[in-house]
Amino acid sequence: MGLLLKEVYAAYDPDTGKTHRDTNIYIEDGSVIEVGEHLGASWKTDTVIECKRKIVLPGFVNAHTHLAMTLLRGYAEDLSLQAWLNTKIWPAEQRLDQHKVYVAARLAGLELLYSGVTAVADMYFFEDSVASAVTSLGLRILAAPAIFSSGFMGSSLKEAINTVGSIRENQLLKWALGPHSTYSCSKDTLEEVREAAEGRELRVHIHVGESRRSQVTAETIYGRREVEVLGDLGLLSQRLIAAHCVWTTKREIELLARGGANVVFCPVSNAKLAEGGVAPIPEMLGAGVNVCLGTDGPASNNSLSIHETMKFGSLILKNHRWDPTTLDAATSLRMATTNGYRALGFPAPGLKRGLAADFIAVPLTPSIHGHPAASIPNLVVYSSISVSDVVVNGEPILVDFHPVKIDEQKIVDEFQMATLDLDTHELSS
Repeated sequence: MGLLLKEVYAAYDPDTGKTHRDTNIYIEDGSVIEVGEHLGASWKTDTVIECKRKIVLPGFVNAHTHLAMTLLRGYAEDLSLQAWLNTKIWPAEQRLDQHKVYVAARLAGLELLYSGVTAVADMYFFEDSVASAVTSLGLRILAAPAIFSSGFMGSSLKEAINTVGSIRENQLLKWALGPHSTYSCSKDTLEEVREAAEGRELRVHIHVGESRRSQVTAETIYGRREVEVLGDLGLLSQRLIAAHCVWTTKREIELLARGGANVVFCPVSNAKLAEGGVAPIPEMLGAGVNVCLGTDGPASNNSLSIHETMKFGSLILKNHRWDPTTLDAATSLRMATTNGYRALGFPAPGLKRGLAADFIAVPLTPSIHGHPAASIPNLVVYSSISVSDVVVNGEPILVDFHPVKIDEQKIVDEFQMATLDLDTHELSS
């Protein structure tokens, strides 16, 4: 039996730029079967979502975050990146455990769901708990156990490989390896990560060029810039997800493009931590790099909204370049959706038969109504929107703003209970 998105006001495909007006979308076994005004009479549906006053899009992808940091949201504010990490975040993380991470990631997953995120790339500790939490909500996740050469919080490569083997991959779950950065992982560790990733056909998720300090550190340790280090070690490939890339040169962009690496633009977190620059996204796109969007963790953003990231990223680049044509709405929307799916390795959704059925519905509220000639990207990217319906792998998990088979209050209660034994005196200091 299938799912019918009925009488869709407008369905937009970011890859083709085509808008289907007054249409229907029939879904079966996780894939699109037919799109059209008049569908075949033989299709059998057991679920119908009315979309007469809704825009249907592929789901948003949050391609870089640390979901369980909902536990630390609001705790460490108005600090530089290094002070934020060294004096607040890393000490606080040592009090986390499997259960805290699980309930924190469930709360984060609920936030993702309500904001229209259907797939996420996460890097953190106790990543098997994160993976279980996210998939329990029906969302897709590329889960990367964090790796530090120091073994901080049990984050050795050996432990990461054990975690990767703990849960079998499925339609909602893919595994990756998450070396934190070139400054927290030695050359030997990074080489071992490459070998393990190649042998297991895993993606590698890493922080790159997030700050000037990280680049200076790389040059001090390796005599090379961060992307050059990754290239020397054979890590620049289609399996690489490089988060941030704020402080990257033309030479590094060429290397990223040549290797086929994916870059995640995290403009809100970068601005909040005042990294002093804006990632050279126009040059990356021009070189053919697959660029997608991420929020970073909820302790450094503090939102998990990709829509907010999409709008802010476009506006900050326009302002930074003194050029309103920089990063147009259609490109921003593609970065937020199908580019993200390709980076994570999940089948990209679309409006053709056989493509993945991961969709969101944006209702036509007063804040999104506009000129009759306005394009769907212009309305969605720059307006204030809400998400009423979410479908992942052909399964409805949010319908008319209500989660399906999810007890929201239980998730919130479990999160609040998990925070009770945190050191509240320290966390409020």
